[in-house]
Amino acid sequence: MNLTIAELRTAEVEPPLLDETSPDTTVWRDGNEQAVAFSATRGEWHWFRVTGAGSFRFPARLSGARIECEVVPEAPARRDVVVDSYYRTVVPLALQAYGFEVLHGSAVALPGGVVAMCAERGTGKSTIAFALRQRGHVAVADDAVVVAVPQPGAASPVTVRALPFELRLRGPSATHFEAPSKRDVLVSAAGSLRPTQLPLAAVLMLARHDGPVELKRLGAREAFSRVLQQAYAFSLDDAARKRAMLGSYMRLVNLVPSYELAFPPGLEQLDHICARIESLAATAGAGQP
Repeated sequence: MNLTIAELRTAEVEPPLLDETSPDTTVWRDGNEQAVAFSATRGEWHWFRVTGAGSFRFPARLSGARIECEVVPEAPARRDVVVDSYYRTVVPLALQAYGFEVLHGSAVALPGGVVAMCAERGTGKSTIAFALRQRGHVAVADDAVVVAVPQPGAASPVTVRALPFELRLRGPSATHFEAPSKRDVLVSAAGSLRPTQLPLAAVLMLARHDGPVELKRLGAREAFSRVLQQAYAFSLDDAARKRAMLGSYMRLVNLVPSYELAFPPGLEQLDHICARIESLAATAGAGQP
């Protein structure tokens, strides 16, 4: 499926009430368990409200090969903040609703293919992606990795669908790299919005521990469980879409090798971590275990 992404338009409509009291509404929370977004389907529209930005809507049924989205901004949200929410949050969820899958993670293109790095907040996904970019590789996603999983029997590979994004670093990492911190970085439509599909070589689950840097291959059952923990879905109320999502992730872990990379806290091991990922991408891309 090759979808293009239209630029965001403003809608002159009254959005539905979406909050923690609204029926049939998914509540999205941040690391402090504060409600920051709400998703629901109302009639012919999927709605996604981002607090402080606006209420976004896109058609519940895809027509054609173009994502069309409109927003009712929340006053006094700046336009650049609204656009950031569109590309960083709404577009990946629209793609998921239309048949792609979305992992909570960052992704970097290396020789051998793309490595998707998934983990809980604060583990270091963006920091490692930034460090790999400093080593000459190409970052292709941050926070949301959109993947296209082929249907059963298809010969095509699993691919990553590149979107507009920016790597966003927390305070210590931003200081280390002398880069802006995440609160100062916004995503825009700069560059081409034409879809770019890149082959996925490996899925890497990042974990913190007190020991040395360790890499291990995950079996399909454990990989499936851990991938699902990092999966984004617009809604789990649509039984058919939920079944399709589970089937996609079962095929994903059978088609693409999954690993766990555990490492101690702190930035001292970044070079070692990056070297292990570079070696992993080379062997995974060559089809080695």
